[in-house]
Amino acid sequence: QVGGLEERVLQSVLEPTFHEMERSFRRIYNNHHALMNVIRKANVRTPKVFATTVEFLINSGLRRCLELDRPSIEELQEHIAEAKRWKPALDQEEIKLAAKVRAQALMNGLASHPNDLDFLCYLADFLEAVRELPFPIDLWEAQNIYYVLERAVLPEVKARADAGQEEAVKWMKEFQSVGTSLHFVRAD
Repeated sequence: QVGGLEERVLQSVLEPTFHEMERSFRRIYNNHHALMNVIRKANVRTPKVFATTVEFLINSGLRRCLELDRPSIEELQEHIAEAKRWKPALDQEEIKLAAKVRAQALMNGLASHPNDLDFLCYLADFLEAVRELPFPIDLWEAQNIYYVLERAVLPEVKARADAGQEEAVKWMKEFQSVGTSLHFVRAD
């Protein structure tokens, strides 16, 4: 536990330094973005300083976005698109963990408020965006929550959808989208 305290203290001391470094990298990126794009498109070896800048910014941006309680879907998609465009070395383990934890937290949020259609739509968009990461995310805990919701909530919503309630029809569509993004396979 002492190690945990030391680590937290060190992290709080280092945090301003990391923010300063990120601002510096962001300045380099903004000032030289056009040149960096020309080099990338010309298939010329990217100078290390540019490659390091892009790698740092994409990794920190993805990590920071995924650590938010409710990440901006647009920002997440932009970071993923940048990662695909620049193909930097990604901090896979950190990003995988952040995506897994966020997906699980959002699924728990849906479990707490299963009738919140706006939240369900947001969750579907989030999971669809995460699927675009260039590596698989361990989503078994989120899949388990989906399974419980499918058993507990789906029958009642399906009955309302069958009765013609538009919101229930939309809920069913979005819930199916979540299942698809989770690669959920029904056992029966």
